[in-house]
Amino acid sequence: MVSIVIPVYNVEQYILRCLRSVVKQESVRDIECIIVDDCSTDNSMQLAMDFVSNYTGDIRFHIVRHKTNKGLSAARNTGTRFASTSSDWIYYLDSDDEIKADCIHTLLMTAARYPQAEMICGNTLTLPNINADHWRDITLKKNLPLYIESNETANEYYFDVTHIHDWLPVNAWNKLISTKFLRDNNISFCEGLIHEDELWMFDIMKYINCLASTTERTYVHYQTEGSITRSGQERRSCKHRIAIAQWELAHLTPEYSSIQKEKIFFQLADVYERALAVSYDFHKEIKADIKRLANGAHLKLPRAFRRWFILPPKTARVVAPLIRKILIS
Repeated sequence: MVSIVIPVYNVEQYILRCLRSVVKQESVRDIECIIVDDCSTDNSMQLAMDFVSNYTGDIRFHIVRHKTNKGLSAARNTGTRFASTSSDWIYYLDSDDEIKADCIHTLLMTAARYPQAEMICGNTLTLPNINADHWRDITLKKNLPLYIESNETANEYYFDVTHIHDWLPVNAWNKLISTKFLRDNNISFCEGLIHEDELWMFDIMKYINCLASTTERTYVHYQTEGSITRSGQERRSCKHRIAIAQWELAHLTPEYSSIQKEKIFFQLADVYERALAVSYDFHKEIKADIKRLANGAHLKLPRAFRRWFILPPKTARVVAPLIRKILIS
């Protein structure tokens, strides 16, 4: 059985598109769909309940309600806990996105081809087609193996900056994950954070031994105006990414700590560049945060960072692409 988990919060414009894509799934009958009501203040849940009450197909729908708004991570955790004891796979679907009609069938066929895989990564179509989001497109990852059968190789293709163009996608959605794997390793989403997928995948990489990917597009991801990466929440985004980096540096995996630290500092370079674009005062605040983070982890900042930090903000913004190249060289 596949358990599709859909967190719902204020998505009345998109929820029916999402649910219609679920009931259009071809060639697969053993699906349960868990809709988690995270206390929407719009008409999202009424639309969802009306849809479910009028549905007469094979998919089993469940509606689970939070008493208070807890956020995306908590909603995913609730849905995962609610999944049936007979659930084989968990699949996260964001309620403002949709899945292709052959999504679950394609992922299950890939799982059947690689029976040892604990996670199956689907391919994603992002709309509108923004060049910055090419990292989700598996067809562009020319050197990423479609089947990985060791923990070492999985970590290499998630953390090693020399494989940056072939990194495994970080998003939790559009992945078929073994329910047993998640439960046996007590993996869940850290609640109260944005960019929660990064910590979730950091945990996944500690334990995963086999994973497979498909180049078939199984998911349509829409860049909506309210999304974190396209709204004015850069300050909050930067601060949460600092918190994530701090947690990761405190929980490094000994055998992969070198490549983990390199990726963390590469990501912090992106945080600093974004802070430079927000304001002069905010860039100073983030600079201090990064220095404090490194000191707390008893790490010396990379030389490129130290030189970058002494530059005036305008110059620092201009050389940001060069700094990123140095950090992956």
